[in-house]
Amino acid sequence: MAAVVCRDTNLDALGRLLSRMKAELGRRDSDRLNWKKIRHYGQRLTVAQMLGQSSFIQIASVVVCKRHLHPPMKDTDSAYLFTLRFLLERLTWLGKREDEGVKYTLSHVKHFETRKLREYEFKLREMGRGGTEIKWDFLEAWGGRIANDRRVTHLQLADLATSAIARAFEPNRSGPADQSFLLALAPALYRGWNPANSNVLTSYGLKMHPWAKRPDVQRLYPWVSALR
Repeated sequence: MAAVVCRDTNLDALGRLLSRMKAELGRRDSDRLNWKKIRHYGQRLTVAQMLGQSSFIQIASVVVCKRHLHPPMKDTDSAYLFTLRFLLERLTWLGKREDEGVKYTLSHVKHFETRKLREYEFKLREMGRGGTEIKWDFLEAWGGRIANDRRVTHLQLADLATSAIARAFEPNRSGPADQSFLLALAPALYRGWNPANSNVLTSYGLKMHPWAKRPDVQRLYPWVSALR
């Protein structure tokens, strides 16, 4: 799961970025840009590079290796919401850093209703400060919304970012896992700050779970630890 984040004042620039991508790929401005329908490697790389070189956005992503969770998480909604919790933490950390409120829109997922989102947001709030690291003061009180990427076209950029990152971890019918797309958009990934590592990614822009104290998982993706 990934989010493409920008200030409200840059929403027009976000729209222009999407239009430039379509023009670069020879698509009409009215076309829907979807990773699965971008079939050529070079075009996919171009999209990832354009995201990575856009200075007005930040990308926050969460990679949950579900097969390495104990106990395993088999329910689709539970896995989705579990991942969303990590993403909301990072979005509100960005809000706190910029001292701005955060509002978010989820791309529509089949059979996932707004009711489920509201129930989960309420559950997270009930957990209190000790239960999550969400900075509630920076998340707009009415919560997130769900829309499709034809009505809210900016969501197409989030789909592209999510798919580019996913290809780094999972093989598919076109071949083995490929990190080149993630590396191309890496400059736009949200980098946190701490005294030990000012460019830490695996807790911020590329949150991995499980990861800490899991050398078995870290050995599967050694290239992640090398990212800066």
